[in-house]
Amino acid sequence: MVSEKTKTKPRVKGLLIGLGISVAWIVMAYILFAVMGESTFPHGGLDDIGEAIAIAFLWNVFIWGPPIVIAGVTLLAWLIKYHKKWIKFILIGLAVIGLGVVCYVNFGKQLLASVFNTPENVARKIDSYSDWYEYENEHSYGLCDGWTEYDFICEYVKDELKYDTLAEMSYAHPDADDALETEYINAAMEKCGNDIPHLVRWEYVTDVTSLIPPRQYTAERYGSEEMAEWFRESDKDGYLIYDDEFPYIEDHFGMPLNQDHEYPRYQNSASSFIYSYSKVIVLFYDNGTFDIV
Repeated sequence: MVSEKTKTKPRVKGLLIGLGISVAWIVMAYILFAVMGESTFPHGGLDDIGEAIAIAFLWNVFIWGPPIVIAGVTLLAWLIKYHKKWIKFILIGLAVIGLGVVCYVNFGKQLLASVFNTPENVARKIDSYSDWYEYENEHSYGLCDGWTEYDFICEYVKDELKYDTLAEMSYAHPDADDALETEYINAAMEKCGNDIPHLVRWEYVTDVTSLIPPRQYTAERYGSEEMAEWFRESDKDGYLIYDDEFPYIEDHFGMPLNQDHEYPRYQNSASSFIYSYSKVIVLFYDNGTFDIV
């Protein structure tokens, strides 16, 4: 009589071979990537980012695609041959998992975010200016050469305290109003503002267009009726502050804009335009100047 242990071995052997091939593929693929993978990536500037993303995607497909297919086919063949009755339970389990993922993405994620992504919790996760500054200088690869201290401050506030904070807020409150946005920004600034050099106070302006006179969309200003209409429509989605509008903002706050930047941030340069979705953080410094971010 053939023992149960002897009958089990051939069943498990085929499954282990398939899974073993999958694991071996992943190991060998990572070794291949370590040996020659880095040399396949472009080493140029920003123009090569798209190519680098494409190459990274292809490498991931090469590393993970075949072993996933091999392991999946092996497992399915093994179940069909030896444990056909378990297939329905697996399919039911996968359906339940899929339903759970759909529910989480559509309802659960926002529900959890509304509980945990409070203004205080979002602010608590933000790196301090000193930690961020140290990291940026170590990993900038020369991109920050020539930056003044105020350039770093503006970049930190723009990315960490404005965009990232509002992104975290949007998970929990996709339809947040200006008052709730201000709560999140103020929590971030209160947590991190004391570590920012020269900063004495701040103000979150949810409608920067209120600080400057209403624009006149005329052909004389924009060159043609078509261009005037194009700018009128563009300003509904975002707002490009022009050089001749910055003096109105200075008059509103009763002090000059800070000019200690790598390039003319606000005046005399086409690159000095500040683009905003009508919402800016105004940073007031101890030297009587201010920046808008």
